[in-house]
Amino acid sequence: MSEFLTGRDLPDSVREDVKIINSEGRRAAGVVKNMLSFASMTHTDQTAGANEQVIEDILKLRAYHWRINNMPVETDLDPELPNVMADYFPDAAGIFKHCS
Repeated sequence: MSEFLTGRDLPDSVREDVKIINSEGRRAAGVVKNMLSFASMTHTDQTAGANEQVIEDILKLRAYHWRINNMPVETDLDPELPNVMADYFPDAAGIFKHCS
């Protein structure tokens, strides 16, 4: 519905509220998608690398909580992180638990 209203001729204050609703709806959908991915750990699959991806995905999930609690987060990942054999979902779930 907010996407439909975004293209309509609305007063500026209402248009800004609709943009916020639309943005937060997209953010919530992304969080749900990531949570469902973590919940569907049906198999383990060790792959090399993806260390940065696991960390970035977890930070995306926690970003809203930290933002509303005025907790700024800065990332400075070393681009030369070595690749390691890891199971994405169990590792991500463990990191998520420690970030909560």
